[in-house]
Amino acid sequence: MIGGGRTGEEDWGVRALDVVEETGRSSTVDADLARAAQAGSRQAFDRLVVRHADDVVRTAYVIVGDPDDANDVAQDAFISAYRGLDGYQPTAPFGAWLHRIAVNRSYDYLRRRQRQGALIDGMMAASSGAEEDAAVRDARRDDERAAVRELIDELDPKGRAVVALRFLRGMSIKEVAATLDVPEGTVKRRLHDALKRMRARLTAADAAGEAAGGLT
Repeated sequence: MIGGGRTGEEDWGVRALDVVEETGRSSTVDADLARAAQAGSRQAFDRLVVRHADDVVRTAYVIVGDPDDANDVAQDAFISAYRGLDGYQPTAPFGAWLHRIAVNRSYDYLRRRQRQGALIDGMMAASSGAEEDAAVRDARRDDERAAVRELIDELDPKGRAVVALRFLRGMSIKEVAATLDVPEGTVKRRLHDALKRMRARLTAADAAGEAAGGLT
């Protein structure tokens, strides 16, 4: 399930797997599996994923408020846990260690969503401008490009084209119109509609997050 990193299984890890119970959620079972995973057993880590996946997804959902996003966050959490196995001490509860990672990845997601909202607000304010401005420069920064790209990918082809050309390529409205061979008014209308959809997507996600938070 989780790619990269450790390969092979040491004899100790194989023996540990042979004696680990498949039922129950005791810290002893988790610790044995974690030691086997640290020794190089991919199978042991996959069993830890199976044992904790539902709880990690639920934790992420309570924070981020969207089931699809919660699954993505959970996947990121397990990848981080796999890469950071050397930092886990088997004397501590594995579940608590894993959930701290899941919570941190959830907060990372929320911060990324906040950046997306701020970027879109700036892009909407600048959508009728003729020259490259702060909103365009922000959208083209390497650290923000991925946040904008995630939302652009959800647009229809025409919406993706105008937003990408205007804010990722830094073209003026006139240049976008010439590139797409459409009137400038059409570019402005498509930009307006696309940015509204991007903002609505974030607003819906925020509302879902607040509703999920009320369940705790």
